[in-house]
Parts: sequence; C-alpha cells; structure tokens
Amino acid sequence: MTASSATSHFLRYLQDNTRCVSLGDNFKEADISKIVGELVKLDVEKVEPIVLHINSNGGKYQSAKELVLCIRDLIHSPVYGLVEGNCFSSAFYVLQFCHRRFALSTARLLLHGNFEIVRVKIDGDNEPALMSMIQQQSAERRRVRGEIIQELVPRLKRYSEEGVLSLMREEKIMSAELALSRSMIDEVIEPGPAE
Repeated sequence: MTASSATSHFLRYLQDNTRCVSLGDNFKEADISKIVGELVKLDVEKVEPIVLHINSNGGKYQSAKELVLCIRDLIHSPVYGLVEGNCFSSAFYVLQFCHRRFALSTARLLLHGNFEIVRVKIDGDNEPALMSMIQQQSAERRRVRGEIIQELVPRLKRYSEEGVLSLMREEKIMSAELALSRSMIDEVIEPGPAE
C-alpha cells in the first residue's frame, strides 16, 4: 500500500467510522450536553476510538469546557478530532484536548482571545451602571482568557503562556498546513483518489 492510499484509507476510516459524534455550527449548552451523552454512550458500549467530526465557528467557552472535561476526564475511549471545515474559537479549544488531531487539507482553524464577547445597549441614563458592567465583563474575559491559556500551554507544547497569548492576539485564520507547522494538529489528510 502506498502512502497516499494509506492516507486515503485512513480518511475513509475516520469519515465512515460509526463511532462518531459531530461538533458543528455555533454550539450551545444543549448541543454540548447531547454530544457528551453520545460520547458516554459510545464509551460504555466499548473502549475504542471515537471520531469527533468538527465543522464549527465555536460557541460559549463554558460549554466547550464541559466537552473538554468529558474527553479528558470522563470517558476512557480515545477521541480523534477530525476538522472537516472550520474549527474556530471554542471549537479550536476542544480540538486541542482530542487524543489525535486531524484536519482535511481544506480545513481552517482559528485561535483567538475574544471569548464570550458581550453586547450591551447604551442608555444615557444608565452610564455609571453600564461602565460598571463593562468593567466586570472585561475582568471576566481576562480571567477566562487566562484560564484558557493555562490549559492550552501543556497541549501546545511549543508555546509558553506569552506565546499562546500572542497567537490569540494574532486573530489569524490558519490553513491546516500552518496549524500543522505550529503543532496545533497532528496530521493533515489529503483525500486520495477514489478506488
């Protein structure tokens, strides 16, 4: 078997695996609860790899953290992340805790620091309360960003806390090849010719 046919075979395995769960769209708490339930159910059936198909612009950090805790601490089956489209924001965070991280060559990834941006309606009568709320939310975003950085540093072994913060500030959508060169995924998969 040649390298390209082995890659093609492995891609078919990842895409056709019946032990799979999808992380898509802009996920919410209810979506993550369903995904966690599916992972636990598959894990109870047997301890074998589960493929997490990812095509997501992200979602709330707390929801992503719930999924990470499941992958990291709750189930015994290894989870292979397969990025098939976008893997942005909190979806990128989830991917980093998969046991193996794959991406199709057409995938796009984004790590950034604008987690849970809050929009507010400005009302002139409530300016002091508004300023207080903005300060509190800003402090909460800094706390969350610090927590994410501390969790990502051991996963992104090439980077210090300052390095991860620099990547977040970069706000750059990465190709799969760039993410691979930065050790953010383990392998780029090129679909081979159909057999």
